[in-house]
Amino acid sequence: MSEKIKTKAFYNYEIPGDWEIEELGQLTILCTNGFVGKAKESYDEGAGAILYIQGFNVTEGGFNLHNIKRVKRSFHEKNKKSRLVEGDLLTIQTGDIGVTTVVTKELEGANCHALVISRLKKEIAHPYFYVQFFNSERGRRILKTIETGSTM
Repeated sequence: MSEKIKTKAFYNYEIPGDWEIEELGQLTILCTNGFVGKAKESYDEGAGAILYIQGFNVTEGGFNLHNIKRVKRSFHEKNKKSRLVEGDLLTIQTGDIGVTTVVTKELEGANCHALVISRLKKEIAHPYFYVQFFNSERGRRILKTIETGSTM
């Protein structure tokens, strides 16, 4: 006879009993918001312009770089908190709330607009696990529980 697997409840879901439950803040070295404000004046198509990722560029586990914007290097230097690093999670906070992807090596160094940036402690949290979870039906439902207002 097989032994019953011990589980514990997490947001009304059963998970393996030997899994640790941590708040996202305990798994990150950074959790911040991309630039919020008017960036249009800083758009630039010149040779030194920096990729500027917005919510419409983020898809579940990927990117749609059609109509990607670029910003002036001076804007990028002034907004260091929204610079992206490979492995960062980007989560949409307005519109299609909760859609999440992982910043790839090719997009490292880009900047972003009004996206939640979560930089995980890589020794204890793998970004591709969390992107799968956040984009799952359960993950999106949990993210909806912390939604405030009509679009954020």
